[in-house]
Formats: sequence, C-alpha cells, structure tokens
Amino acid sequence: MAYDWAQPMTLPQAREWFLETLRRARIAPRIGLSLCSTFVTSGLPAPELRLESALGGGAAAAWGWANVVRGVLPMMERLGVTTAADVEPDTLAERLQRDVVASNGIVIGPPLVGAWTRTPR
Repeated sequence: MAYDWAQPMTLPQAREWFLETLRRARIAPRIGLSLCSTFVTSGLPAPELRLESALGGGAAAAWGWANVVRGVLPMMERLGVTTAADVEPDTLAERLQRDVVASNGIVIGPPLVGAWTRTPR
C-alpha cells in the first residue's frame, strides 16, 4: 500500500505499529516501571531511576518516532505487523513531521527509563 500524500501519516499509527511489534515479540512495553523491583528482587540495592522523553512541536518533533519505527521495521516485517511498503521508511520522518505541523501539534517521544545502582564492595 503506497502512502497517500492526501492523507496525513499519523503518529498514532506509527506508535501502534511499534506497540504491536512489542506485543508480538513478547517484549514488555512498560519494563522500565519494574526496574526498581527487579533490582531489589535480584539482591541489588534500590536503583536511582530517571524517566526522559522528548517533547516538542514543529518540523523536528516527529523525528524520534520515525527513527524508532525505522529501526524496528525488520522485526515488524518478520512478525507480520506491517511492511516496508506500508511504512515507506525513506519518507516516514518527513510525513510524520508534516502531520505534526499541519495539526499544529506536539509530539511526546518514546519514554525512556534508566536505572543504576552501586553494589557494596
């Protein structure tokens, strides 16, 4: 299915492709929320935790989601979520950005959780 430039490529579609890929690969999409208990259950000290997510509007805002989808595209195809022909990765960032600008919207990038601790010597 070729992209119809008259219809905007929506960020919800890109996000849904990504989440469906995680589901089919049996990857917990919210694994970051269990990092504290995972550390402690493993006998490690409770970790320091950080949550980061890019947030923005304008032409550059959708770049992160385009990169996530492009990076996971081989897995998406293997798992039957979508195809490169549907995603059209070479123009995905531009189409997502166009959608954000046309809707005067903002984009919340994929949330990333980091955890670290020090072990006693």
